[in-house]
Amino acid sequence: MDDKERIEKRESIAQWVHGRLISGRPTFTLEEAMSATSLRHPALALALHRLKARKLIVSPMRGFYVCVPDRYQLRGEVPPSFYVDDLMRQLGRRYYLGLTSSAAIWGAGHQRVQKDFAVVTLPRMRGASLAHGMLRLVYRDQMPEKHIVVRNADGGVVRFADAVLTAFDLVHHADLVGGMSSVATVLAELLESVDFAASSDLGAFVPCVVWQRLGYICENVIGNTEKADALYAVWRSLGLRAVNTPLSPFEQRRDGELNRRWHVKVNLDLEVDDL
Repeated sequence: MDDKERIEKRESIAQWVHGRLISGRPTFTLEEAMSATSLRHPALALALHRLKARKLIVSPMRGFYVCVPDRYQLRGEVPPSFYVDDLMRQLGRRYYLGLTSSAAIWGAGHQRVQKDFAVVTLPRMRGASLAHGMLRLVYRDQMPEKHIVVRNADGGVVRFADAVLTAFDLVHHADLVGGMSSVATVLAELLESVDFAASSDLGAFVPCVVWQRLGYICENVIGNTEKADALYAVWRSLGLRAVNTPLSPFEQRRDGELNRRWHVKVNLDLEVDDL
């Protein structure tokens, strides 16, 4: 292959990528690129590497590529909400954006989300290595579909947790988002969007201790007794068996003064950061 032919093939893959972007199909797999072009390994891998170096594509997972719109090329990265639906469809997994990612969609969280969280169904994907840490996977047994919102997004559609599911998930996975104090700070803003009266079906998805910790934070850290009372009414109606549990399971100190309403041992002094 002479130099002219190399240039033509290099340009053809760049044009193909651009064509997908402007036609509203911003993601593709290695197999799709091989089918659509005359390039084969290792020439295709080299051409894609050059496009990544030019910040025209990114690859959040091996063999999966995202065309980068002009507005993201200076950063050289694309927010996961732009491609996560296509990625999860490729992986054959049900998912939703959750934790601080969905909290930000609901207007909670005064700091820029540094990492997006996709909650996906088990089993764990040991062979799926997500690159550069922009999207972190969190696993659960079943999907609470009633609490998943589907909306049009920049790159297509996106699924994300509603406000009440977000609240429970934040407490359940506090260790992933900076600890219980960070959770309390986000919850202080998120509670405006939360309707605990619609949470009764979550008794099948959320451990009892998470209800207890969330209720304690709402009432005694944030001071929103109205939301705490609504949560308490649903929790008691479910007949979940409460056990005395530490407020933070991630602290070495496991004991503390017992809050008798929520059966929570206060082993951590929580504060809400200034918003």
